[in-house]
Amino acid sequence: SNKILNQRERILIYEEIDTELKVLEKEIELALQDGDTKKYRFLLTYQKKLQREKLRIKKSDFSFFYDTCKTFQGFCSV
Repeated sequence: SNKILNQRERILIYEEIDTELKVLEKEIELALQDGDTKKYRFLLTYQKKLQREKLRIKKSDFSFFYDTCKTFQGFCSV
């Protein structure tokens, strides 16, 4: 159904954002070590935007569906 598809899409986007945030952590660390304040500021701004988007997706009430998929692996094929 459409609702399940939307939930699956949100889960995939959520996980992509999570991965991007992990990569950003390393890039922020490198920019700080290099003393590149312009890049550092840009990356921090980008990080905040991704964190807000991740929170917005999480609040969109897919957590029950996500937990169910994690509990019953293969049940949802996410």
